[in-house]
Amino acid sequence: MSVPYTAKYGVDTDSTNFQLTVQDTIVTIQLPHPKLLSFELKMNRMETSSRKGWFTFSDDETYTEVQKKLYDTERSQLEENVMYQKQSMDKIIAILRSYYTPLGYEVKVKFSDDGIRAPVME
Repeated sequence: MSVPYTAKYGVDTDSTNFQLTVQDTIVTIQLPHPKLLSFELKMNRMETSSRKGWFTFSDDETYTEVQKKLYDTERSQLEENVMYQKQSMDKIIAILRSYYTPLGYEVKVKFSDDGIRAPVME
């Protein structure tokens, strides 16, 4: 079975967890740790083995239960996926550097998650 999905990682910022300081030519940006912000299963594009009888449902309730279980399982795995979180951090750093480097600033980005994870600095 193949389950297509769209998972979007990023940082959820507001005035309490975002901080930017400038000292000489160094910009330091404090952000929360990246996390899964949205997750969407593409059930209409899911490939199953229903032709062979593996995924045949006797009623809509069973089908809905399977969809919910699949969604919950996939989402929980993606929320804890360190590789995707790291890729998100790298992309955020690259975007911020692309804004500030042409202006002559060196960018330092600190990621933290209110003490849950150790701060990461790039």
